Amino acid sequence: KRLITDLGSSTGYPPDYGKTRERYYPSSWAGHNVLTLTDRAMPDAKAPTKGKFLGSEFDDRRGGWWRMDLTQFYPKARRVVRTVVHLNPATVAVLDEAEFGADTGLALRWHTIDRAAPDADGRFTVSADGVHLGARVVRVDGDAQLTRHEHEYRAPYHLDRLGFPYPQPRESFVLANWRGTQSRVLSLFTITPKHVAQTGLALALRPGIHPVAEGA
Repeated sequence: KRLITDLGSSTGYPPDYGKTRERYYPSSWAGHNVLTLTDRAMPDAKAPTKGKFLGSEFDDRRGGWWRMDLTQFYPKARRVVRTVVHLNPATVAVLDEAEFGADTGLALRWHTIDRAAPDADGRFTVSADGVHLGARVVRVDGDAQLTRHEHEYRAPYHLDRLGFPYPQPRESFVLANWRGTQSRVLSLFTITPKHVAQTGLALALRPGIHPVAEGA
């Protein structure tokens, strides 16, 4: 079972879906675990639009990493890059880096299988079927506000193709919000016993120590 989830897209596509897909949250940028703008709408990404791979390396024993340039999806951005490091068997680090010419509002969502809520230091634990995922989200070069929220279909964009209301599962997510011209946000995830899920990650971001280094 996935502990960090991706909402996919709405089922039973409504007739106006091609023009209004961003209004249906599972299909919108906000329904995925990616960086989004808060000052203005994100562009309507048309398939098969893709990011640009900048580098990657994989090792069957240790794990792997990859880095993607996503600048084209963010209007007025000078640079937006995501780096993902997967250390076997069950530790993941995600570094989101963004640079804009002017002060810009940004957000990052992580959708969870349960109702996990972050503490004041950006730590939270996701639990399902006896498995526990310790997580922490930190802006390493400034402040960010972390809160828990739930999605909801909103009228008139709450009906499927046959006119029936969509169920309201109220998928939960941890939201990080911040402003700036440059930002680096580090998200850490690891499968761990519940009693050490947050304690272990509390030690992972001591001043001057960053698990995802430049050129990783």
